[in-house]
Amino acid sequence: MKFSLLVFVASILVVAAVTADTDTESCSVNGDDCGEAIEDKSSNFWKGDTGFSKDVLNSHLKDVGEEMNALEMEIIMSYLDGNKDNIVSQAEFKKVLNQRYDLIAQTAFDTFNSFDADLDALITLEEIQEKLGEHIDTEGLLLISLDIDAFPESKVDILSFFKPLIRLGKDISKVLTPFLQLHHLLPLESKKAIEGTLKMFTDIDTDGDGNLIKEEYLNSMNRPLPNGKTLTDEQKLAIFGTLDTNKDDKVSYLEFQVIMPQKQKDFTENLLAIFKETDINEDGFITEEELRAHLHTQSSLLKIPAPSEAEIEETFAKLDKDLDDKLSFEEMKALIEEFKKVQQARHSMAFKELDKDGNGHLSKDEIQEIVRIMEERSGQKIDPELLTKMLDKNDDGSVTFDEVQSLIQRFQPQD
Repeated sequence: MKFSLLVFVASILVVAAVTADTDTESCSVNGDDCGEAIEDKSSNFWKGDTGFSKDVLNSHLKDVGEEMNALEMEIIMSYLDGNKDNIVSQAEFKKVLNQRYDLIAQTAFDTFNSFDADLDALITLEEIQEKLGEHIDTEGLLLISLDIDAFPESKVDILSFFKPLIRLGKDISKVLTPFLQLHHLLPLESKKAIEGTLKMFTDIDTDGDGNLIKEEYLNSMNRPLPNGKTLTDEQKLAIFGTLDTNKDDKVSYLEFQVIMPQKQKDFTENLLAIFKETDINEDGFITEEELRAHLHTQSSLLKIPAPSEAEIEETFAKLDKDLDDKLSFEEMKALIEEFKKVQQARHSMAFKELDKDGNGHLSKDEIQEIVRIMEERSGQKIDPELLTKMLDKNDDGSVTFDEVQSLIQRFQPQD
């Protein structure tokens, strides 16, 4: 049997898993509550255009029930203090709270980068000391050292850095909270994912107004896909419509964030939900007619050609292991396992093609070939050293197939 439809059916299940609902309204990750927005309480301590130093601002925050440790205060001050005079004015505070969604994310990212001197996506005590310089005394540095010791290896990643900022205001929380879903990635990968969404959004937003309109989006999607084909305007508009959740004919950065890599839920859980959706009469089995209806519906939604009758019949016969003219949940699970085998075989074949000397490792020159292919297909500049860091987990200067698979699997649903 041809694998085309088998892969197509499994791909529908994968798409369903990728587009599963995620909670982006909650200001928490791993059970950590981010608290009520300081924005709602700030009117109690602003008087005219009075500017506050770090100590005074911290005192006022305590008065309205906000406890910040020394590290959190330095993060917040660096974010709020636009002119870097170590004083936060009411104008600066309001400017930050009233920024566009994309500028909120960019300001937070730039603030983290201002600490991350070696650009390894982790902030150390030494980097904080270098950043603050004469503006931090010995006692303040000691308090920060105690706070930073609570983090793994005494280093702060970008997601942890964003947490105190999330408490500043509702819009800031809306923009930065979705980034916390990247906690399944390594620190450098999280940082690059955030940077990537910002760059992509900025590149598409040619008029720089903070929203993507249909014309901008259509123009940005003219690059060919990896298989050499291009999307039709109908397919592009379907994707735009999916991103435009409030249906105002434009996509804000908040809506655009859905493109970020997300850790997938358990495959069995997602597959069970799809199985129930396909099982129209709810008898615990899927008939050929129910499978046909589901595939045609999904094909229409994805704007791709529907499978032929012959392909559906052939696929159903292959999945129906016990020949009872209906598919059980266990039989459907077998489809995913076969799909995984096909995918792994493809990955292995691609790796062998890149591994020119056949030694089971990708050298710097071979990785450079990957970079060339990625740049050609994406139209974006790829940093070969960064790619190597993401792949080379044991830091031996080369990349194995297992290391490539490890990176791929972090973006796939787990059993």
